[in-house]
Order: sequence, then structure tokens, then C-alpha cells
Amino acid sequence: MEQGFTGQDDEKPPIMPTEVILEVSKRYIKLYEILTGKTFQPINYNKLEEEIYKSVLKYLN
Repeated sequence: MEQGFTGQDDEKPPIMPTEVILEVSKRYIKLYEILTGKTFQPINYNKLEEEIYKSVLKYLN
């Protein structure tokens, strides 16, 4: 909102600074760990398709 973004369909969101992205990520990771009691394990995006496949198989079994 500070930069005039209101979320309308024809608007592009402003680019967030890297520092903001990192801080928000840290907060979400901490919240995840508090809620689940598990340590956050980031996905290796180089093997994303493989990770999705493994997750789907785990869910189906």
C-alpha cells in the first residue's frame, strides 16, 4: 500500500527487497516448526519433479 499497490487485477505488485523476503521466510519457517514440532527441510529445487513424485507416492501409500 505504501507504494500504491492495492491488489487490483491490472496492477503489478511492487518488488520486495531481498532483506524483506528473507525475514518473512525466517518467520514462516519458525512458525512451521512451532506448529508441527518438526524441523523445516527445504526442497531441493534442482530435483523438484522428483520431490513431487515422492510426496505423491508417500500420500497414496
